[in-house]
Amino acid sequence: MKKIIFSTFIIIGMIAIAGIADVLSTSMETEEEIVPTAFEKVYGKEQLALIEAGEVTEGSLCLVEPKGITLYFYNIILDDYIYFRKIKGERYPLAEGETRFDRIEKYNEDIIELYNFKTGETEKTIDFAAIAEENTPGKQFKRFIEAEVIDGKPYLQWKVYPVEEPHNVERAEIITYDLNEERVVDYIDISPPSQYTEEEKRYYKSFYLIDDSWCNFLEINGFIRESIDKKGIYVDYTDSWRDGVIIVEMPASMLPENNVKLYAEFPRLKEYDIKAGDCVRLFFAGYPDAEEIMGMLMEDGTELTYEGCILDSVLSIDGKEHEVSNMDEYIKWCNWKLVNRNLESKQYTE
Repeated sequence: MKKIIFSTFIIIGMIAIAGIADVLSTSMETEEEIVPTAFEKVYGKEQLALIEAGEVTEGSLCLVEPKGITLYFYNIILDDYIYFRKIKGERYPLAEGETRFDRIEKYNEDIIELYNFKTGETEKTIDFAAIAEENTPGKQFKRFIEAEVIDGKPYLQWKVYPVEEPHNVERAEIITYDLNEERVVDYIDISPPSQYTEEEKRYYKSFYLIDDSWCNFLEINGFIRESIDKKGIYVDYTDSWRDGVIIVEMPASMLPENNVKLYAEFPRLKEYDIKAGDCVRLFFAGYPDAEEIMGMLMEDGTELTYEGCILDSVLSIDGKEHEVSNMDEYIKWCNWKLVNRNLESKQYTE
């Protein structure tokens, strides 16, 4: 009987040991699955084929990217600057189904350089990783910087997100940075007033003529409202900052061969040897309207047309389709309550 009990204990012990070994094995496998890999990302001056400040209009800028470089990262701030970024960190793969993303990235280094595109000099270098570690441990900068001059002082603002939840907007925090004093300060609202002047309203409404997917103005003038890789054109503006800068991004091969206004603004672009896959990002400053923008993208001698230009019923004030023959008619029939309530003003009626 004792032998049977002893044998039973041995068997149970062996099963337990096997179970522990299995757990350890699984644990080791799990640890192996989450071993991080080092990575580096660079959005720098050396990656751009051309950086050219506007010769005619203060604040205009041309960037040309070789194939494979992302241009949407580059934006003008404080009128004179674009920012470059250099990241070093660790990438952690996540188990399938853990989140809707397959990895998280932890930044050990995150350096932002403020580059004055008018002088060609890097004027400020900011260690975003160190700022995050000191002020918001466990969170890090994601992508976009906003900036404004308040009472004569320049401020930067950006959002930081939890490392493990980089898309959780509810847990994001806003960092306000005094650029002169080079330190984090209490939150300051750097956004412009929500109300537009009547002059601003008309200007931004005119821009929607080329941004509106419910109107075919771009298409009837020979452009495709598509992604860059599909030979399309991307047009945008930052109405929230109301700086009067229109952004146009397109394959460099689509640039006009001859355009006096465009190449007076960017003479080096005219001489640039375009290569397969090059993309161009143009920042047109000075509050140019839709027709002025189109005029700098078309071959000299090509007439801008409204023939066949239709505003879809989805976006019209009376729910009917309208053929528009000029910018004012588009503004008249567009339902601004649906487009941008801040631009809403007295609607036209028949």
